[in-house]
Amino acid sequence: MGMGKNSVRIMGSLILVAAWAAATNTWAQTPTAAPGQQQTPAPAQGEKPKDQVEPLTMAPAAPPVNAEEDAAIKAFREIPNTNADLQKKDPGR
Repeated sequence: MGMGKNSVRIMGSLILVAAWAAATNTWAQTPTAAPGQQQTPAPAQGEKPKDQVEPLTMAPAAPPVNAEEDAAIKAFREIPNTNADLQKKDPGR
């Protein structure tokens, strides 16, 4: 027993309406500021401003395990990026 054309159209319409409703709800919850207004409210008189957020930093890469590995990665990185050389880097192509 298959679905008729009308059933498919009704299901498609329901899916579109649900997607539209979800998008409208998301859009309605997004705060917007009028030109010239602040995005964040100023702290009340008794409140202290929050601490400044520190920028994220990445830890340096781990040192190579041994000299042989270090030499191999340096040689690999020095290979120019031409088509023939890319095939050397990735022989599975």
